[in-house]
Amino acid sequence: MCGRFALAYDSGDLISLLGEWNLPVNAPQDTSLNIQPSHDKDDTKDQTTISGKVFQAAYNISPTNYSAVYRPDTKAIQFMRWGLVPFWTKDASQFKTYRTFNARLENLQQSKMWMRPCEKKRCAVLMSGHFEWKTIGKKKIPYFISRRDGKLMFVAGMYDYVEKEDLYTFTIITAQGPKELEWLHERMPCVLEPNTHSWDAWMDVNKTEWSTEELLMLLKPEYDESKFQFYQVTNDVGKTTNTGERLIKPLLKENADMFSVKKEKKEAFFKIDNEQGVGNEKDDELVKGGNVYKQKQDLKGNYCDVAKNEEQEETTRLGEGTISDRVKKEETNELHKGEGREKKRNIVNMLGNQKDSRGNKKVKK
Repeated sequence: MCGRFALAYDSGDLISLLGEWNLPVNAPQDTSLNIQPSHDKDDTKDQTTISGKVFQAAYNISPTNYSAVYRPDTKAIQFMRWGLVPFWTKDASQFKTYRTFNARLENLQQSKMWMRPCEKKRCAVLMSGHFEWKTIGKKKIPYFISRRDGKLMFVAGMYDYVEKEDLYTFTIITAQGPKELEWLHERMPCVLEPNTHSWDAWMDVNKTEWSTEELLMLLKPEYDESKFQFYQVTNDVGKTTNTGERLIKPLLKENADMFSVKKEKKEAFFKIDNEQGVGNEKDDELVKGGNVYKQKQDLKGNYCDVAKNEEQEETTRLGEGTISDRVKKEETNELHKGEGREKKRNIVNMLGNQKDSRGNKKVKK
């Protein structure tokens, strides 16, 4: 499942971040001119690229919170409430959205709840990464899954609109998790990557008919270790009222070192960017003769390659091992801790059950 994720950017940063993926995004002032006809007669309201309200970076997004989605029909970023409320709902405040913040991929063509959104209201949900919890005994350990290159992640989603309440809501599609991560959780969100077959098909507004077999093949979750990473994070993420960048920082020292190196280099890069007055592609051409934007993109690509190589070298040096080795080590450590706690309880119980020579239970003073 996907019950928590992070979007570590303000709403004003999202257009440029989508530009890194070469995705078209309508500017707010141009949306009314460029908006495409809706494929759903119940959804005819024009939408601006980003709501007039400024949304700040959020590191612990939970159901009923608002977050950003990318709509293929309007080529726009829109903030919607997480937890889909179907258009036919009479009172949205009474609808139980805790049942609809995730949609099972295998049920999209089996449930009346999901069939209509799957046909006409598909979207991609923007995030920096998502949280999953590993259950070991009675303990739950949170992990954060994100891209190694620091780019935005996209997961397959659907939305709906309750016209009388002017309410847009969305859901995240989940499926059987990839084999590499089955140790962590049995279900995972369906990750999309722009400019791939799965992205093009899911975001094709002209496609309105699907079969379950086609969906299972198209959105099957996969884990490419060269593109994605996971690491343990603080238990504080378990409380929805907690927030802050600390929630997505690695908890273990070896991972924290890699994270800090990457962050320092990225901050240094953008510092140089600002000092040179580099803005968007249009501004760069006017101010720097048309070459700076290309140099900026080359530098950014070089930074990602260097960071990736250093991260792999650091992983090798620390003897981190394969995913299964790391998980086995964690489970072994947790097992030893559990045995220690059980032994302590037995000793306490034994001392508490001691009796005197007359058979009376001793009372500890």
